[in-house]
Amino acid sequence: FKGKSRQLTILARQSVKVFPVLRIFNIWKKRILIFIYMDSKKHIYSYSRASIYISRYECHERIWVTLDNCVEVGRIANTYNLTEVDKYVNSFVLKNFPALLSTGEFLKLPFERLAFVLSSNSLKHCTELELFKATCRWLRLEEPRMDFAAKLMKNIRFPLMTPQELINYVQTVDFMRTDNTCVNLLLEASNYQMMPYMQPVMQSDRTAIRSDTTHLVTLGGVLRQQLVVSKELRMYDEKAHEWKSLAPMDAPRYQHGIAVIGNFLYVVGGQSNYDTKGKTAVDTVFRFDPRYNKWMQVASLNEKRTFFHLSALKGYLYAVGGRNAAGELPTVECYNPRTNEWTYVAKMSEPHYGHAGTVYGGVMYISGSYHLALTEFTSDNFPSFEGQPVPSQQLHN
Repeated sequence: FKGKSRQLTILARQSVKVFPVLRIFNIWKKRILIFIYMDSKKHIYSYSRASIYISRYECHERIWVTLDNCVEVGRIANTYNLTEVDKYVNSFVLKNFPALLSTGEFLKLPFERLAFVLSSNSLKHCTELELFKATCRWLRLEEPRMDFAAKLMKNIRFPLMTPQELINYVQTVDFMRTDNTCVNLLLEASNYQMMPYMQPVMQSDRTAIRSDTTHLVTLGGVLRQQLVVSKELRMYDEKAHEWKSLAPMDAPRYQHGIAVIGNFLYVVGGQSNYDTKGKTAVDTVFRFDPRYNKWMQVASLNEKRTFFHLSALKGYLYAVGGRNAAGELPTVECYNPRTNEWTYVAKMSEPHYGHAGTVYGGVMYISGSYHLALTEFTSDNFPSFEGQPVPSQQLHN
Protein backbone atom coordinates (compact mmCIF):
# COMPACT_ATOMS: atom_id res chain seq x y z
CA PHE A 1 0.00 0.00 0.00
CA LYS A 2 1.36 3.37 -0.96
CA GLY A 3 -0.06 6.80 -0.35
CA LYS A 4 -2.42 7.85 2.37
CA SER A 5 -5.53 6.06 1.27
CA ARG A 6 -7.08 3.77 -1.31
CA GLN A 7 -10.57 2.38 -1.88
CA LEU A 8 -11.03 -1.08 -0.35
CA THR A 9 -13.66 -3.07 -2.24
CA ILE A 10 -15.15 -6.53 -2.08
CA LEU A 11 -15.80 -8.75 -5.06
CA ALA A 12 -17.39 -12.17 -5.37
CA ARG A 13 -15.57 -14.61 -7.58
CA GLN A 14 -17.17 -15.02 -11.01
CA SER A 15 -18.69 -11.56 -10.62
CA VAL A 16 -17.78 -8.12 -11.93
CA LYS A 17 -19.67 -6.17 -9.29
CA VAL A 18 -17.41 -3.97 -7.17
CA PHE A 19 -18.78 -3.22 -3.72
CA PRO A 20 -17.21 -0.52 -1.47
CA VAL A 21 -16.80 -1.99 1.97
CA LEU A 22 -14.57 -0.49 4.61
CA ARG A 23 -11.85 2.03 5.27
CA ILE A 24 -9.03 1.57 7.72
CA PHE A 25 -5.63 3.05 8.53
CA ASN A 26 -2.98 2.04 5.98
CA ILE A 27 -0.93 0.40 8.71
CA TRP A 28 -3.59 -2.30 9.12
CA LYS A 29 -4.64 -2.91 5.50
CA LYS A 30 -1.96 -5.47 4.92
CA ARG A 31 -2.96 -7.42 8.04
CA ILE A 32 -6.56 -7.86 6.86
CA LEU A 33 -5.56 -8.76 3.31
CA ILE A 34 -3.08 -11.32 4.64
CA PHE A 35 -5.98 -13.16 6.24
CA ILE A 36 -8.22 -12.91 3.16
CA TYR A 37 -5.58 -14.21 0.79
CA MET A 38 -3.48 -16.42 3.07
CA ASP A 39 -6.14 -17.71 5.53
CA SER A 40 -3.86 -16.84 8.42
CA LYS A 41 -6.01 -16.09 11.47
CA LYS A 42 -3.10 -15.09 13.68
CA HIS A 43 -2.45 -12.00 11.59
CA ILE A 44 -5.93 -10.72 12.43
CA TYR A 45 -6.61 -11.79 15.99
CA SER A 46 -3.20 -10.69 17.28
CA TYR A 47 -4.30 -7.07 16.94
CA SER A 48 -6.72 -5.48 19.35
CA ARG A 49 -9.92 -3.70 18.34
CA ALA A 50 -8.36 -0.44 19.36
CA SER A 51 -5.73 -0.90 16.70
CA ILE A 52 -8.24 -0.69 13.87
CA TYR A 53 -10.07 2.50 13.10
CA ILE A 54 -13.15 2.06 10.92
CA SER A 55 -13.66 5.11 8.75
CA ARG A 56 -14.27 6.12 5.15
CA TYR A 57 -11.01 5.45 3.34
CA GLU A 58 -10.36 4.74 -0.30
CA CYS A 59 -8.47 1.67 -1.38
CA HIS A 60 -8.45 -0.07 -4.75
CA GLU A 61 -7.59 -3.54 -3.50
CA ARG A 62 -10.17 -6.30 -4.10
CA ILE A 63 -11.08 -8.90 -1.52
CA TRP A 64 -12.27 -12.20 -2.97
CA VAL A 65 -15.07 -13.82 -1.00
CA THR A 66 -15.27 -17.55 -1.69
CA LEU A 67 -16.93 -20.62 -0.25
CA ASP A 68 -13.69 -21.33 1.59
CA ASN A 69 -13.37 -17.99 3.38
CA CYS A 70 -16.89 -16.51 3.55
CA VAL A 71 -17.46 -17.70 7.13
CA GLU A 72 -14.24 -16.11 8.41
CA VAL A 73 -14.79 -12.89 6.46
CA GLY A 74 -18.22 -12.71 8.06
CA ARG A 75 -16.72 -13.34 11.49
CA ILE A 76 -14.28 -10.46 11.04
CA ALA A 77 -17.05 -8.19 9.79
CA ASN A 78 -19.17 -9.01 12.82
CA THR A 79 -16.28 -8.61 15.28
CA TYR A 80 -15.32 -5.16 14.03
CA ASN A 81 -18.83 -3.98 13.16
CA LEU A 82 -18.15 -3.77 9.42
CA THR A 83 -21.79 -3.42 8.42
CA GLU A 84 -21.37 -3.33 4.66
CA VAL A 85 -19.05 -6.34 4.67
CA ASP A 86 -21.50 -8.24 6.83
CA LYS A 87 -24.35 -7.46 4.43
CA TYR A 88 -22.26 -8.61 1.51
CA VAL A 89 -21.37 -11.88 3.22
CA ASN A 90 -25.07 -12.48 3.95
CA SER A 91 -25.84 -11.95 0.28
CA PHE A 92 -22.99 -14.22 -0.82
CA VAL A 93 -23.96 -17.04 1.55
CA LEU A 94 -27.62 -16.79 0.53
CA LYS A 95 -26.80 -16.90 -3.17
CA ASN A 96 -24.34 -19.79 -2.81
CA PHE A 97 -26.04 -21.72 -0.03
CA PRO A 98 -26.71 -24.92 -2.04
CA ALA A 99 -22.99 -25.16 -2.84
CA LEU A 100 -21.99 -24.21 0.70
CA LEU A 101 -23.99 -27.15 2.09
CA SER A 102 -21.55 -29.60 0.52
CA THR A 103 -18.52 -28.02 2.19
CA GLY A 104 -17.21 -28.16 5.73
CA GLU A 105 -17.60 -24.38 5.99
CA PHE A 106 -21.37 -24.77 6.29
CA LEU A 107 -21.01 -26.30 9.75
CA LYS A 108 -18.96 -23.27 10.84
CA LEU A 109 -21.74 -20.78 10.11
CA PRO A 110 -22.82 -18.79 13.17
CA PHE A 111 -26.41 -19.19 14.31
CA GLU A 112 -27.43 -15.67 13.24
CA ARG A 113 -26.28 -16.11 9.65
CA LEU A 114 -27.85 -19.55 9.33
CA ALA A 115 -31.14 -18.23 10.71
CA PHE A 116 -31.02 -15.34 8.23
CA VAL A 117 -30.60 -17.70 5.29
CA LEU A 118 -33.33 -20.13 6.42
CA SER A 119 -35.82 -17.28 6.88
CA SER A 120 -35.21 -15.73 3.46
CA ASN A 121 -37.65 -15.87 0.54
CA SER A 122 -34.65 -15.39 -1.74
CA LEU A 123 -33.19 -18.81 -0.94
CA LYS A 124 -33.23 -20.83 -4.17
CA HIS A 125 -32.55 -24.38 -5.37
CA CYS A 126 -33.05 -26.12 -2.01
CA THR A 127 -36.04 -28.19 -0.96
CA GLU A 128 -37.41 -27.80 2.55
CA LEU A 129 -36.36 -31.37 3.31
CA GLU A 130 -32.78 -30.59 2.27
CA LEU A 131 -32.81 -27.51 4.49
CA PHE A 132 -34.17 -29.55 7.40
CA LYS A 133 -31.51 -32.24 7.07
CA ALA A 134 -28.74 -29.65 6.77
CA THR A 135 -29.97 -27.81 9.85
CA CYS A 136 -30.01 -31.06 11.81
CA ARG A 137 -26.37 -31.64 10.84
CA TRP A 138 -25.47 -28.15 12.04
CA LEU A 139 -27.30 -28.63 15.36
CA ARG A 140 -25.73 -32.00 16.11
CA LEU A 141 -22.15 -30.84 15.57
CA GLU A 142 -21.96 -29.42 19.10
CA GLU A 143 -24.30 -30.09 22.02
CA PRO A 144 -24.79 -26.37 22.95
CA ARG A 145 -26.21 -25.77 19.48
CA MET A 146 -29.30 -27.80 20.36
CA ASP A 147 -30.50 -24.75 22.29
CA PHE A 148 -31.13 -23.17 18.87
CA ALA A 149 -33.21 -26.08 17.53
CA ALA A 150 -36.65 -24.54 17.99
CA LYS A 151 -35.59 -21.12 16.68
CA LEU A 152 -34.09 -22.60 13.52
CA MET A 153 -36.96 -25.02 12.91
CA LYS A 154 -39.39 -22.08 12.87
CA ASN A 155 -37.74 -21.09 9.60
CA ILE A 156 -38.24 -24.48 7.94
CA ARG A 157 -41.44 -24.55 5.89
CA PHE A 158 -42.78 -27.92 6.98
CA PRO A 159 -46.25 -27.41 5.39
CA LEU A 160 -44.53 -27.44 1.99
CA MET A 161 -43.12 -30.93 2.54
CA THR A 162 -45.03 -34.00 1.41
CA PRO A 163 -46.77 -36.16 4.04
CA GLN A 164 -44.26 -38.92 3.28
CA GLU A 165 -41.32 -36.59 3.96
CA LEU A 166 -42.83 -35.49 7.27
CA ILE A 167 -43.43 -39.06 8.39
CA ASN A 168 -40.22 -40.67 7.14
CA TYR A 169 -37.65 -37.95 7.80
CA VAL A 170 -38.99 -35.30 10.19
CA GLN A 171 -41.07 -37.14 12.79
CA THR A 172 -38.25 -39.65 13.25
CA VAL A 173 -35.93 -36.94 14.64
CA ASP A 174 -35.96 -37.02 18.43
CA PHE A 175 -36.19 -33.29 19.23
CA MET A 176 -39.04 -32.87 16.73
CA ARG A 177 -41.09 -35.17 18.99
CA THR A 178 -39.96 -33.81 22.37
CA ASP A 179 -39.60 -30.04 21.96
CA ASN A 180 -43.00 -28.32 22.35
CA THR A 181 -42.30 -25.72 19.68
CA CYS A 182 -41.22 -28.36 17.19
CA VAL A 183 -44.25 -30.53 17.98
CA ASN A 184 -46.51 -27.55 17.26
CA LEU A 185 -44.73 -26.95 13.96
CA LEU A 186 -45.52 -30.52 12.92
CA LEU A 187 -49.15 -30.12 13.99
CA GLU A 188 -49.37 -26.94 11.93
CA ALA A 189 -48.03 -28.76 8.88
CA SER A 190 -50.39 -31.69 9.39
CA ASN A 191 -53.46 -29.45 9.78
CA TYR A 192 -52.50 -27.48 6.70
CA GLN A 193 -52.18 -30.58 4.55
CA MET A 194 -55.40 -32.15 5.84
CA MET A 195 -57.47 -29.13 4.76
CA PRO A 196 -56.56 -28.50 1.12
CA TYR A 197 -59.59 -26.30 0.37
CA MET A 198 -58.76 -23.98 3.26
CA GLN A 199 -55.09 -23.54 2.39
CA PRO A 200 -55.55 -20.18 0.61
CA VAL A 201 -56.85 -18.63 3.86
CA MET A 202 -54.32 -20.44 6.07
CA GLN A 203 -51.28 -18.79 4.52
CA SER A 204 -48.34 -17.78 6.69
CA ASP A 205 -44.59 -17.30 6.32
CA ARG A 206 -44.13 -21.07 6.58
CA THR A 207 -46.66 -21.89 3.86
CA ALA A 208 -45.44 -19.31 1.37
CA ILE A 209 -43.34 -20.34 -1.58
CA ARG A 210 -39.71 -19.19 -1.38
CA SER A 211 -39.75 -16.46 -3.99
CA ASP A 212 -39.00 -12.75 -4.01
CA THR A 213 -40.57 -12.05 -7.40
CA THR A 214 -44.09 -11.91 -8.80
CA HIS A 215 -45.10 -12.94 -12.30
CA LEU A 216 -47.72 -12.05 -14.86
CA VAL A 217 -49.78 -15.03 -16.04
CA THR A 218 -52.25 -15.57 -18.87
CA LEU A 219 -54.84 -18.32 -19.00
CA GLY A 220 -57.15 -19.65 -21.70
CA GLY A 221 -58.86 -17.37 -24.18
CA VAL A 222 -59.54 -17.73 -27.88
CA LEU A 223 -57.05 -18.02 -30.72
CA ARG A 224 -58.90 -15.59 -32.93
CA GLN A 225 -57.83 -16.84 -36.33
CA GLN A 226 -58.78 -20.46 -35.64
CA LEU A 227 -61.54 -19.60 -33.11
CA VAL A 228 -60.09 -22.34 -30.91
CA VAL A 229 -60.40 -22.05 -27.12
CA SER A 230 -57.10 -22.48 -25.27
CA LYS A 231 -56.36 -24.30 -22.02
CA GLU A 232 -52.80 -23.02 -21.69
CA LEU A 233 -51.41 -21.33 -18.58
CA ARG A 234 -48.34 -19.20 -19.22
CA MET A 235 -46.03 -17.14 -17.04
CA TYR A 236 -43.92 -14.21 -18.20
CA ASP A 237 -40.25 -14.46 -17.25
CA GLU A 238 -38.93 -10.91 -17.01
CA LYS A 239 -35.28 -11.96 -16.90
CA ALA A 240 -35.53 -14.14 -20.00
CA HIS A 241 -38.07 -11.83 -21.69
CA GLU A 242 -40.21 -14.77 -22.72
CA TRP A 243 -43.45 -16.57 -21.87
CA LYS A 244 -43.05 -19.98 -20.22
CA SER A 245 -45.69 -22.69 -20.10
CA LEU A 246 -47.05 -24.02 -16.82
CA ALA A 247 -49.42 -26.95 -16.24
CA PRO A 248 -52.43 -26.54 -18.57
CA MET A 249 -56.02 -26.82 -17.38
CA ASP A 250 -57.92 -30.06 -17.89
CA ALA A 251 -60.33 -28.26 -20.24
CA PRO A 252 -60.07 -25.08 -22.32
CA ARG A 253 -61.64 -21.87 -20.99
CA TYR A 254 -63.00 -18.69 -22.56
CA GLN A 255 -64.85 -15.75 -20.98
CA HIS A 256 -64.02 -17.18 -17.55
CA GLY A 257 -63.24 -15.41 -14.29
CA ILE A 258 -59.80 -15.36 -12.65
CA ALA A 259 -58.87 -14.28 -9.11
CA VAL A 260 -56.14 -14.93 -6.53
CA ILE A 261 -56.48 -15.77 -2.83
CA GLY A 262 -53.36 -16.51 -0.80
CA ASN A 263 -51.27 -16.91 -3.97
CA PHE A 264 -53.62 -19.63 -5.28
CA LEU A 265 -55.13 -18.94 -8.71
CA TYR A 266 -58.85 -19.65 -9.15
CA VAL A 267 -60.47 -20.14 -12.56
CA VAL A 268 -64.24 -19.94 -12.43
CA GLY A 269 -66.96 -20.67 -14.99
CA GLY A 270 -66.66 -19.52 -18.59
CA GLN A 271 -67.10 -21.84 -21.54
CA SER A 272 -65.07 -24.49 -23.33
CA ASN A 273 -66.28 -23.70 -26.84
CA TYR A 274 -66.31 -20.49 -28.83
CA ASP A 275 -69.87 -19.22 -28.48
CA THR A 276 -70.81 -15.54 -28.43
CA LYS A 277 -74.28 -16.28 -27.01
CA GLY A 278 -73.06 -17.97 -23.83
CA LYS A 279 -75.12 -21.11 -24.45
CA THR A 280 -72.21 -23.41 -23.55
CA ALA A 281 -71.46 -21.80 -20.17
CA VAL A 282 -70.04 -24.07 -17.46
CA ASP A 283 -70.16 -24.03 -13.66
CA THR A 284 -66.85 -25.77 -12.89
CA VAL A 285 -64.14 -24.16 -10.75
CA PHE A 286 -60.44 -25.04 -10.61
CA ARG A 287 -57.57 -23.89 -8.40
CA PHE A 288 -53.90 -23.71 -9.41
CA ASP A 289 -51.12 -24.19 -6.85
CA PRO A 290 -47.88 -22.51 -8.07
CA ARG A 291 -45.78 -24.35 -5.48
CA TYR A 292 -46.33 -27.69 -7.19
CA ASN A 293 -47.55 -26.53 -10.63
CA LYS A 294 -50.78 -28.51 -10.14
CA TRP A 295 -54.52 -28.00 -10.58
CA MET A 296 -57.35 -29.26 -8.38
CA GLN A 297 -61.11 -28.96 -8.79
CA VAL A 298 -63.14 -27.25 -6.06
CA ALA A 299 -66.88 -26.73 -5.58
CA SER A 300 -68.86 -25.72 -8.66
CA LEU A 301 -70.99 -22.61 -9.00
CA ASN A 302 -74.71 -22.82 -8.29
CA GLU A 303 -75.34 -21.49 -11.81
CA LYS A 304 -73.41 -21.82 -15.03
CA ARG A 305 -71.84 -18.46 -15.90
CA THR A 306 -69.91 -16.86 -18.71
CA PHE A 307 -69.30 -13.19 -19.58
CA PHE A 308 -69.37 -12.45 -15.83
CA HIS A 309 -67.04 -10.72 -13.36
CA LEU A 310 -65.05 -12.44 -10.61
CA SER A 311 -63.35 -10.64 -7.72
CA ALA A 312 -61.46 -11.75 -4.61
CA LEU A 313 -62.47 -9.69 -1.58
CA LYS A 314 -61.34 -10.30 2.02
CA GLY A 315 -60.66 -14.00 1.48
CA TYR A 316 -63.81 -14.76 -0.55
CA LEU A 317 -64.62 -15.00 -4.26
CA TYR A 318 -67.59 -13.15 -5.77
CA ALA A 319 -69.05 -14.15 -9.14
CA VAL A 320 -71.26 -11.34 -10.42
CA GLY A 321 -73.86 -11.57 -13.17
CA GLY A 322 -73.03 -13.06 -16.56
CA ARG A 323 -75.17 -15.19 -18.83
CA ASN A 324 -75.90 -18.79 -19.75
CA ALA A 325 -78.32 -20.71 -21.96
CA ALA A 326 -81.24 -19.40 -19.86
CA GLY A 327 -80.32 -15.76 -20.45
CA GLU A 328 -78.71 -12.87 -18.57
CA LEU A 329 -78.09 -13.17 -14.83
CA PRO A 330 -78.61 -10.65 -12.02
CA THR A 331 -77.42 -13.11 -9.35
CA VAL A 332 -74.23 -12.92 -7.29
CA GLU A 333 -72.50 -15.93 -5.71
CA CYS A 334 -69.86 -15.99 -2.98
CA TYR A 335 -67.27 -18.76 -2.54
CA ASN A 336 -66.02 -19.52 0.97
CA PRO A 337 -62.70 -21.46 0.90
CA ARG A 338 -63.23 -22.50 4.53
CA THR A 339 -66.29 -24.55 3.63
CA ASN A 340 -65.66 -25.07 -0.10
CA GLU A 341 -69.17 -23.78 -0.88
CA TRP A 342 -70.80 -21.21 -3.14
CA THR A 343 -73.62 -19.21 -1.54
CA TYR A 344 -76.04 -16.76 -3.14
CA VAL A 345 -75.82 -13.21 -1.83
CA ALA A 346 -77.99 -10.20 -2.69
CA LYS A 347 -78.52 -10.05 -6.42
CA MET A 348 -78.21 -6.95 -8.59
CA SER A 349 -81.27 -4.91 -9.42
CA GLU A 350 -80.71 -5.64 -13.12
CA PRO A 351 -78.88 -8.37 -15.06
CA HIS A 352 -75.33 -7.61 -16.18
CA TYR A 353 -73.06 -9.50 -18.53
CA GLY A 354 -69.89 -8.56 -20.35
CA HIS A 355 -69.22 -6.00 -17.62
CA ALA A 356 -66.01 -4.88 -15.92
CA GLY A 357 -65.25 -4.92 -12.22
CA THR A 358 -62.59 -4.25 -9.63
CA VAL A 359 -62.00 -4.03 -5.88
CA TYR A 360 -60.90 -0.81 -4.22
CA GLY A 361 -60.87 0.12 -0.55
CA GLY A 362 -62.78 -2.99 0.54
CA VAL A 363 -65.53 -2.35 -2.02
CA MET A 364 -66.24 -4.16 -5.29
CA TYR A 365 -67.30 -2.01 -8.23
CA ILE A 366 -69.12 -3.29 -11.32
CA SER A 367 -69.39 -1.13 -14.42
CA GLY A 368 -70.59 -1.39 -18.00
CA SER A 369 -72.65 -4.05 -19.75
CA TYR A 370 -75.87 -2.88 -21.38
CA HIS A 371 -76.90 -1.19 -18.14
CA LEU A 372 -74.61 1.82 -18.17
CA ALA A 373 -74.35 2.41 -14.45
CA LEU A 374 -71.78 1.80 -11.75
CA THR A 375 -72.79 -0.77 -9.17
CA GLU A 376 -71.11 -0.67 -5.76
CA PHE A 377 -71.08 -3.58 -3.33
CA THR A 378 -69.96 -2.58 0.15
CA SER A 379 -68.20 -5.31 2.09
CA ASP A 380 -68.85 -4.36 5.70
CA ASN A 381 -70.46 -7.70 6.52
CA PHE A 382 -68.91 -9.90 3.79
CA PRO A 383 -66.34 -11.63 6.04
CA SER A 384 -68.97 -12.76 8.54
CA PHE A 385 -70.52 -16.03 7.45
CA GLU A 386 -72.49 -16.74 10.60
CA GLY A 387 -75.56 -16.38 8.43
CA GLN A 388 -75.72 -15.25 4.81
CA PRO A 389 -73.89 -12.01 4.07
CA VAL A 390 -76.09 -9.61 2.14
CA PRO A 391 -74.16 -6.77 0.49
CA SER A 392 -75.84 -3.42 0.16
CA GLN A 393 -76.14 -2.13 -3.37
CA GLN A 394 -76.01 1.35 -4.82
CA LEU A 395 -76.21 2.56 -8.40
CA HIS A 396 -74.17 5.55 -9.51
CA ASN A 397 -75.02 7.22 -12.78
